[in-house]
Amino acid sequence: MSGKKPVRMVDVTIKPSRIVRRQSTMRFEASDAEVIKALETIRLKACEGLTAAQVAKGFSCGRRMAEKRFRGVVGKSILAVIIDARLEKARELLAAGNLKQSAIANLCGYSSWMSLYARLRERRMLVSS
Repeated sequence: MSGKKPVRMVDVTIKPSRIVRRQSTMRFEASDAEVIKALETIRLKACEGLTAAQVAKGFSCGRRMAEKRFRGVVGKSILAVIIDARLEKARELLAAGNLKQSAIANLCGYSSWMSLYARLRERRMLVSS
């Protein structure tokens, strides 16, 4: 409108490196409060040496039934969700780049960087620098 030639705009599409589903947007059966409590426990304590047996103790039933209920709602075993949480935390710490690899492995419940690296590589979760 000012008489100047308009600047040519170029559309640029940037593909996301990954998509992270926020915990607050995950929906589960509200009827199983123990599963929701277990997920919160895993989210908070996965990297503190938490085991599936410890999570299952939070249920009012036996371990086998706790596993079945958990898998029925989440679609994965308790241990698989714990491992996912540990690996995701490791990936976040690696991306931040302010800790040594061995320290990240230790913080995420792995005995060494090589054992963490093997898991990340197996799941194709390595952070590219």
